[in-house]
Amino acid sequence: MNKKQAIAINRSLKVMDNSFHYKEGIIKISRHETLKHALAKFLYCFELKKNGIYYYTEVIFKKGKRADIFVPEWNQAIEIMASEQEASIKVKEEEYPVKVKSVKAEDIIKQNGIKYN
Repeated sequence: MNKKQAIAINRSLKVMDNSFHYKEGIIKISRHETLKHALAKFLYCFELKKNGIYYYTEVIFKKGKRADIFVPEWNQAIEIMASEQEASIKVKEEEYPVKVKSVKAEDIIKQNGIKYN
């Protein structure tokens, strides 16, 4: 990590709720997620890791909103859309303290050559 990355990351980390424990590069899943959602989150994070990009999963921001993946260097939340509607992403774009990028779970899975029904 260079100095520019470190500064960007430290600045972005301030939007995270510090009352929760976060570990960089750890992929958190829950029993409430679908397999499709968890698989897509893993594949997306795997690409980030391969490219040396720091990330956190299931980050809770200071205003109580939770992002699937947070990339501090980009100051961006990544939302994996498996069963979520486009309208909920629009709400997150307004409520999150960072930029929001939505990606379809099926697109991530397909791009990685995995057949999933």
